[in-house]
Amino acid sequence: MSHRWSGPSVSAGSAARGFAMVLIVASLVLSPSAASSVRAAHTWTVTIGDNYYQPQTITINVGDTVIWNNTGASAHTATSIIGQAVSWDSGYLQAGQIFNFTFTVAGNFSYYCQPHPDMTGNVVVQAPVPEFPGLLALATVGAAAFLGLALERALRLHGFG
Repeated sequence: MSHRWSGPSVSAGSAARGFAMVLIVASLVLSPSAASSVRAAHTWTVTIGDNYYQPQTITINVGDTVIWNNTGASAHTATSIIGQAVSWDSGYLQAGQIFNFTFTVAGNFSYYCQPHPDMTGNVVVQAPVPEFPGLLALATVGAAAFLGLALERALRLHGFG
């Protein structure tokens, strides 16, 4: 005894397109690359020693924080050069004291120690690199569309559309 579908008529093309849409939506929801591409901010440490900053130049990203940690015996500062897009001044840091600053603008920012003007450093702040919403998601969408078309063709070849 054979059974035939007696429900509403659905063409093979619309069924395949519906199946493809389900695959596309599922791939976008489940794909790790579909998650937020916002990078978490990092914290970086610059050691202040007697007459040096280590590292002297540090490269970070917008949104990152730099902590200056005075490990020297003398008081030191981390003071930005006047006239830059970003300015900060740690004030005098005694041995063991720290100062932190979060950079919100991209650029190249020089700083110095007020009592030791030959003691200089540099913070290079990179703009965030926009990430493509996800090559994996794009590949998944393409594969889902291909499978949907293949399913539609197979159904038509077997008389279902």
